[in-house]
Amino acid sequence: MTLFSPIEDVEVRLKSLIASGDQPVRTTERAEKLLDRLKAPVRIALLGVAGAERTRILNALADLPEGEAAPSAIPMELRYGDHEDAEITLANGTALTEVGCFQPAMHPGAVFVSQRRPLASLKSLSLIDVAAEPTVADQRAAMNWVLPRTDIALWVSPTFSDTEMQIWANAPDDIKDHAYLVLTGGPDGPDPAFLNQHAERVRGLLKHEFHEVVSVGHRIGAEVPTLIGNGVAALQARIRSHADAGRRADADSALMFLNSLDRVRSRPVVASRPILPEPVKVAEEPSEVYDLYVAAFTYLRDRAGQLLATIRGGDDPDPLGVLTHCGQTLAGLSKILEDYDDEAPPSLATLAEMLSEAEELVILLELEDGETPKIDAVSLLLQLRREFEARLAA
Repeated sequence: MTLFSPIEDVEVRLKSLIASGDQPVRTTERAEKLLDRLKAPVRIALLGVAGAERTRILNALADLPEGEAAPSAIPMELRYGDHEDAEITLANGTALTEVGCFQPAMHPGAVFVSQRRPLASLKSLSLIDVAAEPTVADQRAAMNWVLPRTDIALWVSPTFSDTEMQIWANAPDDIKDHAYLVLTGGPDGPDPAFLNQHAERVRGLLKHEFHEVVSVGHRIGAEVPTLIGNGVAALQARIRSHADAGRRADADSALMFLNSLDRVRSRPVVASRPILPEPVKVAEEPSEVYDLYVAAFTYLRDRAGQLLATIRGGDDPDPLGVLTHCGQTLAGLSKILEDYDDEAPPSLATLAEMLSEAEELVILLELEDGETPKIDAVSLLLQLRREFEARLAA
């Protein structure tokens, strides 16, 4: 019997869901997005004003020999590929692909290069060496470009100067929780012992600026500048642990999505129809049912007023908060219908089914990103309001 880790099990379930072909388009797209996120290598950006130091760290993380990858004057990505080639972007926007290793002299107009290599280390991570001029303005521009497409940021520096602190202070707070300051000291000093003491001082000063401060250091006096092996190993271990935690969080999100779908499937199947059909005229209802419709409509109107007041409060409402409000409103409507003790007429049973399906839809919307789920949930309540209006007018 094949044994899967929890993350591998989630991947298998997502693949099975996508392959089934019997899911709504948005459900399938959400599953594909979650699967891509789980399978994608962790994206690491190397920043800092000392180009040679960044390149040595890149070599170490990619398991390349010291000196194989020379410092680049332009941003350079290193990622996995079955064959070695380079995707080159020129200043005029032209993109071309060349077999083999990128040759800067052949493309003086290049502004970005993505180099693919068949290295086992690159199956789990991709690296971007963010080359930029050592001015505050250019470093900030480079940082703003790369951080939105980064999972973990490494600021590589001999000792971390005041100017570098001025640049890093503008980094978004959310990336600082996933950023490491890597102190290298430089090939000619300071010695590793001093660098470690400096790292301890910096940790206290920058505890809100970086997730961790790591001292790597060089072999002082070496003929060829070489990073100290145990320092590199410590950095690799920290990055690996951080990336694993992020992947487990992604797997947890995917598992919530899959479990919600399972709960939806386990409910009784109703006849295939739109979740909320267009309002129609219905037969005259018993007075108790009419009073129930009045109570439900009043409840829905009051809840909508509360949501509108929140939206008009000034700040943009949190999408998850809006979805939660809509879900609680649907639950309240269902409770009102459950309080009808007599044998429910067909029209009331149909309405109860509509509410049940609407609740299931909101559960799925809560697992989606962006503004669209919020708009969909509010639209759902508006359709329900029209449905109650039609029943009151009948």
